[in-house]
Amino acid sequence: MPDALIPDHQPRLITQSGKFGGPTWSYRGATLLANSKETLWYLEGGPEDLPGFWRGVGNMSMLVRVLDAWLDHRTLPQGYVLPGG
Repeated sequence: MPDALIPDHQPRLITQSGKFGGPTWSYRGATLLANSKETLWYLEGGPEDLPGFWRGVGNMSMLVRVLDAWLDHRTLPQGYVLPGG
């Protein structure tokens, strides 16, 4: 299968100064927002069935990993635990 058919999953910058003072990114239908120092990240508009609490996490790559795992495999990345599980 040609590589051209594989979707381009790259975060796209929406603004440098968003809701919490830092950059706002769009990724796979979700919005990733940061505080001004980019030390806390928030997920908005992610999959409705994504379990857990995804606000105040440490970096954007953590949210990207969670979104990829959930959207591609309906599981959380290794090392993450489903609530109640």
